[in-house]
Amino acid sequence: GNFLPWICFILVLICTFHQGCGMSRDERRYWRDQVKDMFYHGYNSYMDHAFPLDELRPLTCDGVNTWANNSLTLIDSLDTLLVLGNHTEFERVVNWIGKNFNFEKDVNVSVFEVNIRVLGGLLSAHLLIEEGIAKVDQYDGSLLRLSLDLGKRLLRGFETPTDIPYGTVNLKSGIPPNEIDITCTATAGTLYLEFAVLSRLTGDDSFEKAAKRAALSVWSKRSNHDLVGDHINITDGSWKGGSSGIGGSIDSFYEYLLKSAIFFNDDEWYRIFQTAYRAAETKLRIGHLYIEVDMFTNRYSSVDFNSLQAFWPGLQVLYGDITNAISVARTFFIIWKQQGFLPERMNLLTGRAGERHSSWPLRPELVESFYYLSRATPFDHQWLNYGAEIVQSIQKHCKTECGYAGIKNVEDVSKSNSMESFFLAETTKYLYLLFDDENWVDKENVIFNTEAHIFPLNPKFYEKKPSQWFSAHMCPIEASQSKTELNYYLNPKNTEVCSSFLQQKPIEAPAPLNVTNDSNEKTGEKVEEKVGEGIEEGEIEDEYDLDNFDWEKHHKTINDRIYNPTKESTDLGEERDEKETASKLDPLEGTEDVLDAQSHADKSGVDKGFEETSKKDVEEEKKERKAVVLTDEEIEEEEDELEEEARSQNEVRLTHEITLQ
Repeated sequence: GNFLPWICFILVLICTFHQGCGMSRDERRYWRDQVKDMFYHGYNSYMDHAFPLDELRPLTCDGVNTWANNSLTLIDSLDTLLVLGNHTEFERVVNWIGKNFNFEKDVNVSVFEVNIRVLGGLLSAHLLIEEGIAKVDQYDGSLLRLSLDLGKRLLRGFETPTDIPYGTVNLKSGIPPNEIDITCTATAGTLYLEFAVLSRLTGDDSFEKAAKRAALSVWSKRSNHDLVGDHINITDGSWKGGSSGIGGSIDSFYEYLLKSAIFFNDDEWYRIFQTAYRAAETKLRIGHLYIEVDMFTNRYSSVDFNSLQAFWPGLQVLYGDITNAISVARTFFIIWKQQGFLPERMNLLTGRAGERHSSWPLRPELVESFYYLSRATPFDHQWLNYGAEIVQSIQKHCKTECGYAGIKNVEDVSKSNSMESFFLAETTKYLYLLFDDENWVDKENVIFNTEAHIFPLNPKFYEKKPSQWFSAHMCPIEASQSKTELNYYLNPKNTEVCSSFLQQKPIEAPAPLNVTNDSNEKTGEKVEEKVGEGIEEGEIEDEYDLDNFDWEKHHKTINDRIYNPTKESTDLGEERDEKETASKLDPLEGTEDVLDAQSHADKSGVDKGFEETSKKDVEEEKKERKAVVLTDEEIEEEEDELEEEARSQNEVRLTHEITLQ
């Protein structure tokens, strides 16, 4: 009895300083049901006005073919129906697809989009049936047969000198005439999960081998900073977009490195991810935000927030870096609050959405991260509160008579005539799971592909099968480990348990990974695991006042670090403290641990910021790109571009002014 007042006092303190208190189970069910209604309004509108075309146009109440010409939204919605418990509709759709689908069509499709949406959707549904999670009477394997047929058609795009596939194939004839030989990094790096599952289900290893060669080919062409660019030439392997970031055109390359490692218990993918993750965290981050840099010089190339970056905290949870995931996700939600939605791009200096990138097409990435974090920190209800605000915004600004419309411009909240299939495949799925604490998904070990299609983990897929080892898709902190919320917060070891469980410690003293390519050979360095090391006392307190965030001070911080470096210039990563990956950074404070602006300056300009690039740097960059076979004329153009870039860097420093709006 004597301890009761103290316990009550501590609980009051937790609720006072922590946003997690306040959402009851009834409230969770209310928001869950709101999302359920949202899904069915979108799904029924698609079936009434757009089916069998790919996607719904919610303003004109009709449909349009976009990525597949094959009822894309219907396939993308399959496992969401199961998440919502609608086994009857799932069975009906599976039977309809088995009888009516046909890929023998003279239509050009995106290898990336069709793989993650269509092949991923078909394989996911097949696996869920085979695992007994979904029941379809007299199921004859039709979804797997369709997957095999589609896989063979996509495989035609891999016949290139670099093993990196074309971005587009014709389902009937193969490579379209005049197809360009430039593709984005995500296309090459977001295939292995689906293709390897297809190989292991059918016994045809050509799919897995092709997808692995493609991803390793891209990785072998990384820079000395362990960064990859955004676009690459599939013929000669030269980078045509040397800007490196964690957002669009690259994002799911990182995602599939880790998810492939977990799903297949594969040490090779895990080592590559460790190297890539460390490079991203040490070279692309300022505080809790990420910029884009030139992959060769490590100088900034863009200070825009990219909405596809919002998946990153979810990936950090998978890796066990919980502390950073919490801080990054909170910062991304600040941008949501400030903008109303997450624009495709927002300049971090001005705080304004890009003129041509001001839309929000009902994207799922932010709520995806909230979902992962809600499981990693189960008593921290701030993620539920954030999710509820997002649901309110969608209902208020996106709902139409015929489904849901994306936001055309976040500044005037105008609507676009588009409801992308991922709204039903991902956004509503993650929102529903966020609020549903009794869903079957949380009782299974699964991996979500990048379209949120559910792949149940099964040891039969594992690359190596040590006894008593299994993968898990998220933090397993449950009531069995933390009986009460009070115990959870008083025992920071819980987060360490989470990290340890996620890692599974499958790798002991890994040998350096050798990846060889005809024109380029690199050895992946051995990287020490750096994961979240527990929530320290006081860390659970909310770091930011979301409604009164000081954007002017924030912009000045970023600007100072980019344009006015004060410390001796150094190549980022070489002298940075090893604890950086798990550090607790605050974007509002100019601490010495954050990404220093001088890391983007050349080594010769010690105290001069973005000084004119030295001849030595130019020569080093020429050497970096020498592996690509170019004509004399192309080499001369490259050299001119480098010298012009060097001059422009200095001009930017001298002339740039920041307008805070």
